Amino acid sequence: MGLGQKLSKRFRTVLKHTLNPLTLRLTMAGIGPFTIVRHVGRRSGKQYATPLLLAPIAGGFVAELTYGPNVDWFQN
Repeated sequence: MGLGQKLSKRFRTVLKHTLNPLTLRLTMAGIGPFTIVRHVGRRSGKQYATPLLLAPIAGGFVAELTYGPNVDWFQN
């Protein structure tokens, strides 16, 4: 794993434990353009709630993969 990937992983980890809980609280209060995705951990079986930006399109929605396809909710 290169330096850029390590920094990116650390950055995502920091956001997961700081910005995501704040965004989740705002979303649950009906503030902001976010949706909550509920998923189950693929190894732990634990239930999670993750704030996510969704955009409606004809026939469904498009989810913004802000941190790429390696985020937990997407892999689950």
